[in-house]
Amino acid sequence: MRYLFIYGSLLSRRSREATLQGEVDVTPATLRGFRRVWNMHTPQLGGGITFLGLEPFPEATCWGAVMPVHDDQFDRLAAREQDYELTPLNWTDIEEGPADREEPLHAFTYVSSDRPNDAFPIVQSYLDVCLTGCLELGKDATTGENHCASFLRDTAGWGPHWVNDRVHARRPFVEFPQSISIDQAIRNCLPELVGSIRIPG
Repeated sequence: MRYLFIYGSLLSRRSREATLQGEVDVTPATLRGFRRVWNMHTPQLGGGITFLGLEPFPEATCWGAVMPVHDDQFDRLAAREQDYELTPLNWTDIEEGPADREEPLHAFTYVSSDRPNDAFPIVQSYLDVCLTGCLELGKDATTGENHCASFLRDTAGWGPHWVNDRVHARRPFVEFPQSISIDQAIRNCLPELVGSIRIPG
């Protein structure tokens, strides 16, 4: 077995359990010396997307979670994250996290100078998966805020190239009630960008 520091869509229970094919509990944690950043351009049918990566960055911290991964699950996870690099981490750089620290700790990292642009924007549907995971992990014990705030503030590479591709972009709460908390966190943490989020069509 090994542990993995997760920081993006794997924070979502539904996302990680679809890959690992079973229930997997995670423990909120903060990683020192790395930052989460919008830096991975991925072509898709009909247009590209910028996904999140993790890169070394002195003095930075990244809120996320630590997830146990058994050997029989790892191949499925590695196939999903095939464009990322499996990087060893030091437990001494983890704040909070699990009490058991005997097994090795890694993260799937991605280092690039790419940033969101018109051809490869941030898409809300992907961000919603990440932030739904943040909501599932409760609230910050110090601030009382939900973990969406921690995620948004720890992430670099934000900009105006952001597309709201939700199925019901103007009334998302009808089928996606978590959108109320997610949108409030975005307004609180990134008020300067709210006006630039574009609805296609």
